Amino acid sequence: MSNYSALKMFLERQTDRTVMLSFGEIERIIGTSLPNSAKVHQAWWSASTHPHARTWEESGYKAVNMRKNQAIGRMEFVNYDTKTKKNLSGNVHVIGDTNKSESTTIDCSENTAVQVTSTASPNIIKNALFSFFDSFTSQNVEVYNEFSLQHELGIFLRYSLPDYKVQFERNVSYFGLTTQTVKKEIDIVVFRSNISERYAIELKYPQNGQYPEQMFSFVKDIKFMEELKESGFTNTYSVTLVGDRPFYEGKVNDGIYRFFRSENAVYGEIQKPTGKRDEYIPLNGIHRFEWLHLGDGRRYYIVEL
Repeated sequence: MSNYSALKMFLERQTDRTVMLSFGEIERIIGTSLPNSAKVHQAWWSASTHPHARTWEESGYKAVNMRKNQAIGRMEFVNYDTKTKKNLSGNVHVIGDTNKSESTTIDCSENTAVQVTSTASPNIIKNALFSFFDSFTSQNVEVYNEFSLQHELGIFLRYSLPDYKVQFERNVSYFGLTTQTVKKEIDIVVFRSNISERYAIELKYPQNGQYPEQMFSFVKDIKFMEELKESGFTNTYSVTLVGDRPFYEGKVNDGIYRFFRSENAVYGEIQKPTGKRDEYIPLNGIHRFEWLHLGDGRRYYIVEL
């Protein structure tokens, strides 16, 4: 798979007609630096004779407008393909460069600005998650274990989403769930006071090896998010941060390894990889993801349900 296939997969998941990505966010999605010409010439993005441009245009999106100032360069992608996007909203979706949930004006060049109108929608949570990982380098956020990841993300969400409650380790019974679930406490829950909107986030940041066992715990988180989504949550997110290469790359690419090292998707009935191997987790959907790069060598993914 080419680097730009990751950008295609990212755009395929979007529901807004217009998506604005900073050059930095694009580089995190594709896992490598953009060439200098990409940051200078519009033709690098929009000429369909180039194989890399054809790759993301298969998602239905075309790169139509480069916007840049001295600090940030952005590329605007607009979807023109009604066959690939049945229910596109008219919103402008900005990734990684804004944390606010109200209407915001972002200066993109000396004579140009983009008006971004954010309404109550799952994109608010997804944008906040991407912005949080952006802050690792821009704000020197220190995350050194799973507890600190939960703590820092919770603080960030409270600041970014002042109209929502952000709570830790809420039991599912608080939201009226009586059915059996693979877990009981939600790492982070974001919701309106009247619970008209509710979002669940499960987190993983393994640091002690045990790669197949930890991969199975990643699957369990995704299953839990499936269950909450099916029980009425607006949207749910499984977020994993890793610092060890064997989670996403290695010589062994069968069994549970293939989901995280080669296919970047989890699906079907997944067997516990160690011990008695008598435990299975059945997933109802196919959940694709990309390992995105942080500037410090770590990688993360976000599975949105």
